[in-house]
Amino acid sequence: MEKLVLTSQLRAGLMAHELWRSGLISAVLTGRGLVRPAEAGRDDACDFGRWLARLGDLPEVPQVAAVRELHARFHREAAEVLELATAGRRPEATRAVGPGSRFDEAALKLGAAVKDWIAAL
Repeated sequence: MEKLVLTSQLRAGLMAHELWRSGLISAVLTGRGLVRPAEAGRDDACDFGRWLARLGDLPEVPQVAAVRELHARFHREAAEVLELATAGRRPEATRAVGPGSRFDEAALKLGAAVKDWIAAL
């Protein structure tokens, strides 16, 4: 895959998942999510996840496996936050999406892994 196209896809994935974070914060504040928790937990339900799946195995690119795992973790943690938020458990949801939470850690690690991949190109 051409470097410019790959970089563009990776940056789009970063931006999309920052929007996910904003959406989760909104869900915590309102008690309503744009998607159901089960859908949020699927790493193949977003454009970036579908793109990652279409890449297939790229053994020469070690970052792929790390990004796939961290992307799946991001979505699992997002689903947990959304579950709390939509169940009216706002204080717990606030902690679950806040600094130092499992979701925050997953989001930061995913972002770092994608940036490492871009830097390796």
